[in-house]
Amino acid sequence: LASSATLNLNWSLCCLRFPLISCPPQANLIILLSTLACGLICWGHHNLYDLAGGAEGVHRIAEIFYRYMFDDPLMTPLFENPNDDHVGRMALWLGEFFGGPSEHTKQRGGFYTVVAVHHPLTISDAQRDRWINYMMAACEEANMPEELINSFTPFIYSGALAAQRNSRRGSF
Repeated sequence: LASSATLNLNWSLCCLRFPLISCPPQANLIILLSTLACGLICWGHHNLYDLAGGAEGVHRIAEIFYRYMFDDPLMTPLFENPNDDHVGRMALWLGEFFGGPSEHTKQRGGFYTVVAVHHPLTISDAQRDRWINYMMAACEEANMPEELINSFTPFIYSGALAAQRNSRRGSF
């Protein structure tokens, strides 16, 4: 895993300025959850939603990501109904997570819904790692700016770990 210090990131979380690079590694999950709850990540003077190209950009990431996911027999058991609108839901989530409109919260309930859908699953280490690889590959294939990928990478890793831990009904 790439360390946050290696990536030399400085995040704005909600209204608080909290440099991720000064955090001990065990605090990163707490920071992730705080960020997810407020739904705003900033990079300098730009939010990631704008860097991604807005709604079209985050939808493109979600489409590519789920193309990988549903083509992989290791990953498909995680989905009760593959015909559900996973792309649309992921696009809403990424949009809000990246600092865009709060549509995921309005339409689906936001952070607590994301936690709840992962709770009944049992996500293996291999599935967690594959999820990380597919999200990274989707960002790259969607031609996301390097600045966005570098900013999002620590959250891809810690978000996948949080989903896995929650799926096992573990504690954060």
